[in-house]
Amino acid sequence: METVYQISFLPSFEQVNVLLIFSVLGPAALFYAYKNKNYAKRRFTMFWGGTVSVTAPIILLYIIINHVSTYMSFQSKEFEIIRGKVSVLRTQPKEGHAPGDLIKIANKEIEIDYYVNSPCYHQTISNGGVLKSGKLVALYVSNNCILKVEVSKES
Repeated sequence: METVYQISFLPSFEQVNVLLIFSVLGPAALFYAYKNKNYAKRRFTMFWGGTVSVTAPIILLYIIINHVSTYMSFQSKEFEIIRGKVSVLRTQPKEGHAPGDLIKIANKEIEIDYYVNSPCYHQTISNGGVLKSGKLVALYVSNNCILKVEVSKES
């Protein structure tokens, strides 16, 4: 079996890059508003900077805590191992606008949505995922969240 995906301790940069940018831009906007003497521009910039300075770090902290919590469930072996052949019941188009891929392995159905930001495996078939019909796999799953994907080399 070859490991294709395994959850990491921290989220990837792609998952949090926008929040990191806003966490820096918010305080920068507040500083700019503090220095600006034009009342109309200052009022909008203070509102935007204040809102972003508060909400972006809170959302970022939530994502990191959720990711680390999910990782800890993997480390403490609080998961179910599902082994078998993949049957694809539904696929998500590349551009989204539909529910995610629905796969069935050993009478267990799991949905994989590419457009949901979570620590789980989320590569759909149309976006380069490996969970295609007929593949022999082992999935490490906790609460319908795929923590690790192993694919057999024979399939």
